[in-house]
Amino acid sequence: MRIRRKGDMDPHTSLSIRIEEDQDVVISIGTGRGVPIHDENGPASVEFCIPHPGGGKSPRTYAALRELAKAIAEDNAAFPRLNPDVQS
Repeated sequence: MRIRRKGDMDPHTSLSIRIEEDQDVVISIGTGRGVPIHDENGPASVEFCIPHPGGGKSPRTYAALRELAKAIAEDNAAFPRLNPDVQS
């Protein structure tokens, strides 16, 4: 599952949170048409593994990112204008 939200000040940037099948969380920032920012190694993103069985070492960060994904979904429902996946 991937959820995205445009920034309040710049309609060309967005925050993307992807929850993978193994429940790891990947966060990235998109520019333009949601294309992730790239560095020399490819898309610049950060992955947080599920704690305990997945070897994650950031349980509070992981939990906060899951809550952030939920908050973005709620904001997208309430204010779809800033949902990059909805055509305006």
